[in-house]
Amino acid sequence: AFAGKLGMLGVAARTTGSADIFPSSEIPLAEPVAPNKDTPDQIAWRQLLAGLNAAERWQQWRGVESAAVTLPDLIAELILIGSTQKMAPANDSLGRVRVLSAPQARTGEFDCLFVAGLSEKSFPQLGGDDRLYSGAETQQLNKAGLRFSEMGERSSAEMLLFYEIITRPTQRLVFSYPALDEKAEPLTPSPYVAEVRRAFGEPGIVVAEDLQLSPIPPDDWMLWSEREQRIRAVAQAGAGDSAALARVLTPRRGQTVTLLQQGLRGGLQSIAERAAREEFGLYEGIVCSPAAQAALARSFGSEHCWSTSQLEQYAACPFKFFANRVLKLRELPEAVFATDYAGRGSWYHGAVTWMFRAWAENPDEWQALQDDPIAFAEHCARVIAAQRTEPHPEQGLERALHTIDSAALKNLFTPFLAQAKSYAEAAPTGMQAKHFEVAFGPGKTSDRGDPLCQSEPWQFQVNGETFKLSGQIDRIDIGTVGTQLVFGIIDYKTGDQKHFTEADFSGTRLQLPLYALAAEEHLLQTHGATAWQMGYWSATHKTVKPYPLGQQNEDSGFVVPTDEWQANRKQLLQRVWSLVQGIRQGQFPMSNPDEHCASHCEYSTICRVNQARSLEKNWEPPLFDVKKLNAKS
Repeated sequence: AFAGKLGMLGVAARTTGSADIFPSSEIPLAEPVAPNKDTPDQIAWRQLLAGLNAAERWQQWRGVESAAVTLPDLIAELILIGSTQKMAPANDSLGRVRVLSAPQARTGEFDCLFVAGLSEKSFPQLGGDDRLYSGAETQQLNKAGLRFSEMGERSSAEMLLFYEIITRPTQRLVFSYPALDEKAEPLTPSPYVAEVRRAFGEPGIVVAEDLQLSPIPPDDWMLWSEREQRIRAVAQAGAGDSAALARVLTPRRGQTVTLLQQGLRGGLQSIAERAAREEFGLYEGIVCSPAAQAALARSFGSEHCWSTSQLEQYAACPFKFFANRVLKLRELPEAVFATDYAGRGSWYHGAVTWMFRAWAENPDEWQALQDDPIAFAEHCARVIAAQRTEPHPEQGLERALHTIDSAALKNLFTPFLAQAKSYAEAAPTGMQAKHFEVAFGPGKTSDRGDPLCQSEPWQFQVNGETFKLSGQIDRIDIGTVGTQLVFGIIDYKTGDQKHFTEADFSGTRLQLPLYALAAEEHLLQTHGATAWQMGYWSATHKTVKPYPLGQQNEDSGFVVPTDEWQANRKQLLQRVWSLVQGIRQGQFPMSNPDEHCASHCEYSTICRVNQARSLEKNWEPPLFDVKKLNAKS
């Protein structure tokens, strides 16, 4: 039917000299209706014809002769117009507020205009940090034939835009700008506002300042929205008058409780629960449901294979473990160019591993490099380039970020020689790096296929229960003390990692000591090697200070565990048991020893750790049953 009506238009454009080539009176779109009552189809039809006539007039003004078009082409054009154009609103704009951008408002006509955001750095927008080229570089590009707007042109364009905006209203013009920034520091208005005030004089402009920082509406304010009413009702209830809040929470006669009222009730209940100082509650990460606790016990039962990262994460922040490992919440990726610190760390691990492996295979060559710092630096640059798995970007921001990563990685290798020297002085004579990226446990693989790698996890017993642990050790050094085989555990870190101390056995750094136990009781059990030391190889430290695990008995000459290591081995396994019990019981409180955790945690928007700190709440995992352990041992 629509195509038939289009056929009534004719397949060729009229050339009668009239600008209106599609008079609507000649084409009945629908059946006659009541007078003075337009249907939506009629309104859309007139809007379509008006647009076609406007396009034809534009062609005539340009001196372009009208040309014949086929009916299929006309239909395709109309379909395109119909899918991109919107019908004008059926009612007028009386009593309505239109929100427009500055470029959109420059051509409108208004009775009243409210211009918001006129702070010093928002209007005019002269560019700066978002520009890829400096002013001098822009001038050079323009001289070379490329067209880039320079700072002077941008300033003139912004001034013209401001002039066109402020000349649009016919009755009233209001300028607005924030008085304070997010740090409550004073803000100055746009220089354009200052020029307008200077042009009209102080008596001609009414200035009103509102420094109301509280979200609670003052008592003398007229409340125009339900949101303001709710905020004032809660504030009055906090002051002892709950009448207004009761009205907000009570459904109207004949109606049920709304979702908004349910949410408000739940929010008030959660605030009251969190205000309790005695302990963490339901709204702070503690799972109270027996069914949920049973599900957690099944998911993290005796067959679950633990990793050191899981245990460390729970020890550092139980709620983050809950969000990440139980709820499996993930932060939405952002399409931005930024430093990939995880990728840089993997790059560093690969480069260091390759260098120590080559060191073990060619000790003489490495000794020569250590004696020549310049040659060593050049060698490091080649190793870094070879360990980059992704192809080198040819251009753009990716190439710039790649160059930055390469330079940063070279800086991480600056203290390498000093680190190697300090570690060699602390290690027994003849101890060398022998095994790299040693993986153990299901699903763990090593790219180099180290002979110590095993698919079976390390299993150990605590309090009559068997636990399974998997992981990947960055490096295992092998040496001899007397006639006895000893080993050391090294873990690479690109961040500012402090040296391991005895206090860490009861803290959150469980990886090193657990790896030392796994190496002694699982990976090197058939070799008869004894733990001698363990430590972090931090890229930011000039020295490597391993923590001693073994010592040579003065009488027998045999290597035996140090008294500290012997005592802390048992304490370490007790801590693992406690952490696992806390997970199975659903204890995920918002507790973190890092006072600045909210500044860099991806779950900070759903965590109330600062509120818990203000109430001085503390949490410890379930205590280890030492008596029960002794009874079974």
